[in-house]
Amino acid sequence: MRLNRVLVAMALLATSEAARAQIADGETFREAYKSTAILGAVPPAPVPGHTYNIILGTPTIPLTFSRVEKIQGEYRIGAALELGLGYSVVQGKALYNADGTISVDPELLAGLAVNVGARNGDTKLDSSLSLSGIIGFSRVALTTGYDLLNKSWFFGLCTKVDTFSFTKTGYTAYKVWDNP
Repeated sequence: MRLNRVLVAMALLATSEAARAQIADGETFREAYKSTAILGAVPPAPVPGHTYNIILGTPTIPLTFSRVEKIQGEYRIGAALELGLGYSVVQGKALYNADGTISVDPELLAGLAVNVGARNGDTKLDSSLSLSGIIGFSRVALTTGYDLLNKSWFFGLCTKVDTFSFTKTGYTAYKVWDNP
C-alpha cells in the first residue's frame, strides 16, 4: 500500500509544471550562443524575453514508477520504484530571462542511466539494479533496460530531474540557435 502512495506522488510530479520548465544559469548558454557568430563578426548577445532552440547535455536523475518485464518468457506488468543516475541529451526551448538565467522547456530527450530500487515480485517486493536507456518527450519518458539482479529485460515509464535544475550550472550547451 505504501508503494502505491509513492507511485501516485511520482505520477503527480511527472505531470507537474515543476518537472517541465527548469531554471539554469545563463553563462554556459551565453557562451554557446556567442559561437553562432560568423568568423570575424562581433558575437551576438542573447535578448531577454526571447526564446531560443537549445541542445544540451546534463547529468540526470530518472525516477521509474512502472514497468513491464519479461521473466522466463512471460511478460508481467508491475509497479516499480527506481531512482537512478545517468546522463541525458535534451533538445528544447530556452527562454533567456532578464536576470541572466534561462528557463529550459525540454521537448525531446535521450539518455543512459543506472538505477536501483524496488519492484513487485511474485509475492513480495524485490530489489532491482538495472542499466537503462531513456527516450521521451517533454515531461514523461520511456525507459528500457536490463535488471541485473533479476536477470530480466524491461520497459516502463519514468520522469527525470536534471541536475542543472538544482545546481544551476550542471549542463553543457552543445548548440544554441534562434527560434524563428
